[in-house]
Amino acid sequence: MGKIREFEQLDYETGEVIKRYRTVKEALEEHGIDRAKMRIAFMGHDGKFPDKKLWFRYGDGVNKPLQRYQVGKLNDAGEVVKVYNSAEQAAIEHYVTEKTIGIAIRTRNGFVPSLGMRFKYMLG
Repeated sequence: MGKIREFEQLDYETGEVIKRYRTVKEALEEHGIDRAKMRIAFMGHDGKFPDKKLWFRYGDGVNKPLQRYQVGKLNDAGEVVKVYNSAEQAAIEHYVTEKTIGIAIRTRNGFVPSLGMRFKYMLG
């Protein structure tokens, strides 16, 4: 996978560091946030989650992901049966767009109706 980066939680009003995490995964799990929503927060809101009054940044000061995230294809029981290096790779194999998979993960619990399959971003 990618480089492990420290992650910081900031005070929502002042921007001061209030907690440090060893990894992004640790922070996301503690606050119940999935990677897709985190990515949206960093792309358009500078790491802020207005609905939860949370604000995060990477410990190295660069507030953008360094890599694309792996995507897992799930079976009916919700178990990962195949891992792709990116949503793009999964999309190519299943003849849909990367956007189709990304939207499904963010809005339909990963379900792509045209394929009858479910996907998720892999933590870690």
